[in-house]
Amino acid sequence: MLQQTSTAVFVDNNTYPEKAMNSVSIYKTLGALACSFFFVSGASAKPASAPPIVELIVPYSPGGASDTMARVIAPALQKATGSQIVVVNKPGANGAIAGAYVARSEHNGSRILLADLAIALNPILRKATPYNVEKNFSPIALLGTGAFVLYVPASGPATLNDFLAPNGKDRTIAHSGVGSLGHLAAELLQQKTHRKIISVAYQGAGPAMTATVGGQVDAMFGSTASGMGMVQNGTLKALAVADHTRLPGYPDVPTFAELGVDGVYAVNWWGLIAPAGTPKDIVDWLYDGARQVLDNQQVKDQLKRIEVTPTLKDAQAYKDLISHDVAQWESVVSQAGIKID
Repeated sequence: MLQQTSTAVFVDNNTYPEKAMNSVSIYKTLGALACSFFFVSGASAKPASAPPIVELIVPYSPGGASDTMARVIAPALQKATGSQIVVVNKPGANGAIAGAYVARSEHNGSRILLADLAIALNPILRKATPYNVEKNFSPIALLGTGAFVLYVPASGPATLNDFLAPNGKDRTIAHSGVGSLGHLAAELLQQKTHRKIISVAYQGAGPAMTATVGGQVDAMFGSTASGMGMVQNGTLKALAVADHTRLPGYPDVPTFAELGVDGVYAVNWWGLIAPAGTPKDIVDWLYDGARQVLDNQQVKDQLKRIEVTPTLKDAQAYKDLISHDVAQWESVVSQAGIKID
C-alpha cells in the first residue's frame, strides 16, 4: 500500500510548496482537524497519468469561507487521492482571475479550482470575463451549498405574505453590491411576485445587514452565516429560504414555494472544477476523492460550522446545476437590466 507521510500544503498567491504560508489565527481552529487526516495507509488507486501534486486554487484571499473550506478539505482530499494537495490563493475580480488561471492550465488534473457561484455569474455580469464557464471547464464534483434567506428586522413583517402585501409603499431590500447574489435574489423575488422592490446597495454584506437590523431597509437576502445568529438572538426574523427544500440546520424556516411563491431560488455553491478537456479517468479519480472527503464525518461537521451544507453531486449533475444557474441568472439580469461593465 501507498505510504503517505506528507501533509497538504497551503500557499499564498504566487508561492509554491517550498514557500508555505505562515499560520494565522483562523487556521489554528483547523489544526486538530487537519491532524486527524495524516495517515500511513492506503489512498485510493489513481490513474498512471495522475499528477503527484495538485494545486487547489482558491479565488479569494485567505480567511473567507472559500479559503477556510479549502483548508478543511485539502488534507482529506490528499488522503483520498494519494497526491499532494497544495492550496493556492488567487484573489481578484470576484474570482475571475482564478477562473482564467485554471481555464488556461494544462488539462491533466494538476490544477483545479474550488469554485463558487461567482464563477458562473462573472460572464453574465461582466462582458470582459476571460472565460466561458460552460465551455472552458470540466466539472468534477459539487461539495456544498449555502442557500440565501430573506431576513427582516425584528419589528418587521411577521410573514412573507405580510412582507409582500400591498401597503402603499415600495419595499426596500439591502444587498452587498450590484451583481451580488443578494441583489440578484431581490430582483428575482420582484420578478416572481410583481411586487415593487427597490434594491439598495451597500459596501459589503456587513453594512447591508446593519441597515436591515436597524430598520433603514425592509429586508435583506443573506447567507445563514451572516444572519441566522441574529435570528436566534432576536434581532432579525427569517421569513423564507430560497432553496427547494428546508435547510437541515434550520428546519423551522419554510421555503418560498411552501409559502406560495414558486421559483425563488438563490443558492451559493462550492465545487471542484478542472480545465476543459481533462480526461475522464482523471475527473473520475478526483470525484472519488471528493466522495471520500464528504464521507468523513469530521469534514462534514467542520463544513456545517462554517454554514456550508455538505452536498455531493457528480460531474454530470454538477454540470447540470451550473447550466441551470447560468440560465436562471442570465434571465434575471436581462429582465432587470443589470450592467456592471
